[in-house]
Amino acid sequence: MKRTAPSKEGVTRRGFLSGSGALLAGAVLADESLNTKSASAEPQAASSHPQRLIDIHHHFFPPYAKKLELQMHSTEPNGGLQTWTPEVSLRKMEQLGLSKSILSMSNWHGDSLSPQLLQQLCRECNDYGAKLTTDHPEQFGLFASVMTLPGIDVTLKEIDYAYGTLHADGIGMMSHYGDGLYIGDATFAPVLDELNRRKAVVFVHPREVSYKLPEPARSMAGLNIPEYLFDTTRGIISLLSTAVPETYPNIRWIFAHAGGTGPYVLSRLSLLGSRTKGFKMGDWNRLAKAMGSFYYDLTNSVRPTNVKSIMAVAPASHMIFGTDIPQGEGDHSEGDGNQFAREMSAQLLHLGLSESDLHAVAYGNAEALFPQSAKHA
Repeated sequence: MKRTAPSKEGVTRRGFLSGSGALLAGAVLADESLNTKSASAEPQAASSHPQRLIDIHHHFFPPYAKKLELQMHSTEPNGGLQTWTPEVSLRKMEQLGLSKSILSMSNWHGDSLSPQLLQQLCRECNDYGAKLTTDHPEQFGLFASVMTLPGIDVTLKEIDYAYGTLHADGIGMMSHYGDGLYIGDATFAPVLDELNRRKAVVFVHPREVSYKLPEPARSMAGLNIPEYLFDTTRGIISLLSTAVPETYPNIRWIFAHAGGTGPYVLSRLSLLGSRTKGFKMGDWNRLAKAMGSFYYDLTNSVRPTNVKSIMAVAPASHMIFGTDIPQGEGDHSEGDGNQFAREMSAQLLHLGLSESDLHAVAYGNAEALFPQSAKHA
């Protein structure tokens, strides 16, 4: 699918002359041209909810991981991962009208495992996910995990296995590995080169950060709510700072939770990136083009403020629906346990999207990204 960069109408050469005032002017003009274009061509908002949805942010928790008692995030009672089964996903999909779900592993705390055990875990989890897609081809697709990073050779073999044997829809990566090795790091260049060669769709999910805040900050209610968003943002910045989108243009990146705060901080990146030693894309045009090429999953972010932030840098064809099943309320809330996902689905009608854009976000954009899965949906 052809990717569309944000419009640069109204940005004059004068706006990009050296100096902070000129750079700021260029960023403002670019922002205004985008907003003006969107407002002048704003179509009639959709009035009816899509009849079907494709969920590209749907987690599974294989038995092998449970057997190892692998600690993953949100394993508390309302997380739902420890009680997850394929039947849980299938039931929730039917209740919510999800026609297809692309499965992925969630955050894991397996860095302390030996390389051999981590390799075994990765392979068995991917095999299990692939079996679900074989048993339920109409319901499930798969992002094969590469939790073996930073073991480059092992990871390259797992990518080859994921595509050649498992026929995965894409690759699932974490925003960082170990104690803060982010995905744009030069260490990962051979992996990025292979993903670029395969024109891979890569779904990036955040991880818990390795540092711990001191008391009394840790006891503040809601302190961790933004942390996953910030870690996604760090992952995006790591790609931009090392010019990964330009070096590996065939990789189609999907970022969870509306890209964290990535779209929002674009102007700040353009202003400060050019003044940061080693930051390779400190230029508004280059940054805007890269951010416009990314895809944004709307999980936990189905609100006008999130969508406007995304659409300031990327077209509606780069937004995709997600639920985070079985996270959130899991099976332990009142009713059928789907309130978390049901609220997100209901909000789709309140985003001000046109009928065609709404259906694209609900399922059309995912079908274009995952034609293999779309054939079975």
